Amino acid sequence: MVLENILPITGEYLVNVFRDPEFIAQVKRVNDFKDFETAFKVEQALYDAEYRISDITIGDSDEMANPIELEGVEDLCKSVNFELSHESSYPLIDLHTHPPGYIAPSTFYEDGGDLASLNWDREIQITTDYLDASPIMVILGQTNSQDIDMLLVQESTERILPSWDLEERIGDSLDDIVSNREILRILRETGAYRAEIITLNSSNDRYTKGSIKKIKNFSLTPRIVDVRAFAEQKKLCSGL
Repeated sequence: MVLENILPITGEYLVNVFRDPEFIAQVKRVNDFKDFETAFKVEQALYDAEYRISDITIGDSDEMANPIELEGVEDLCKSVNFELSHESSYPLIDLHTHPPGYIAPSTFYEDGGDLASLNWDREIQITTDYLDASPIMVILGQTNSQDIDMLLVQESTERILPSWDLEERIGDSLDDIVSNREILRILRETGAYRAEIITLNSSNDRYTKGSIKKIKNFSLTPRIVDVRAFAEQKKLCSGL
C-alpha cells in the first residue's frame, strides 16, 4: 500500500465518528458508572474510512483495568462487530471518565497522569509503529444532568515534545479544580495542546450548538516518521 493512500482524518470525518449512534451509546453508558472510572477507545484504519469502537473497560479512579465482572457490565460492554489488525490501524480517540464536576486532566506524576499518558501513547506509536498520529484524549465529567460535558485534548505540536518539556509548561496549574474556561486557557497557553469542551444532550443524542465546530478543530493526518522501517514492519506483519 503506497504512503499516499493513508487516510487524512478531516473535521467532517471526526464529526461522523462522534455522531455515530454506537459512539453516543458508549458515552451514555460510561456516564452511568458513577463509582468507577470507565473508558473506551476508537481504533482507526490507516488506509480506509473504517474504525472500531472498543468495549468499555472499568477500573478504579487511578488506574484503568481490563473489563471486570459486575452486575450489568456484560450487557453494557458492547462494541461494533468490526476487526482491525494492529499493523494497519492506530488509536484515534481515547475516552475516559472523571468524577462528577471534575473535567480537568491530571498532568505529570511519577506513576502517570492524563497528559503524561497522552504523550506516552504518541511516543510509543512513533517508536514501535513509526507512525505519528496524535491521538485525541476525551475526558467525560460524569453527571446526572442530561447535558454531558467532554474535554477534548490533543498535542498540537508537529513534532512530539519530550515529557519534561510538557511538564515544565503545564506545571501544577491544573492541580486544583478550576473552571472549564480556565482549563482551556491553561492548556492552550502552553502552546502544546489543542483543547475544546463539547456537550452532548443525552435526551436527544445531539450535541449542543457550537460543539460540532469544535470537534472539527481536531483533524489530523498520520505521518510516517521512518518510511523504510515502516515499510519493513508492514512487510514482516503481512507474512504472519
